[in-house]
Amino acid sequence: MEATIYKVLWVDDQEEIVAGYQFQAGLRNIQLIHKADWASAKEILEEEFDELSAIILDAHCKLDAKSPAFEFFLGQAAADLQVAFGKKQKLIPWYVLSNGTMNNF
Repeated sequence: MEATIYKVLWVDDQEEIVAGYQFQAGLRNIQLIHKADWASAKEILEEEFDELSAIILDAHCKLDAKSPAFEFFLGQAAADLQVAFGKKQKLIPWYVLSNGTMNNF
């Protein structure tokens, strides 16, 4: 019997944070798909929406590859997720994993 693979989209501009979880995730049949900015993550969200099991967001991340980390990243990402969920008529659990950089959220 084949084990279920859980695909998790993780958006964080600090690759080393995600890399620290790759081994443990693999042991639990979790495939972490790391993206360093929201524009790249949205492409995965559109292309692989039905295959995703969860989404992890950093609270203070980049909107695109050329921009610096954005204080209001999480608000933009949450709004875009709601649109995607409405379009697909399906929810994907999403979580915020942050080292305390979020203000006024």
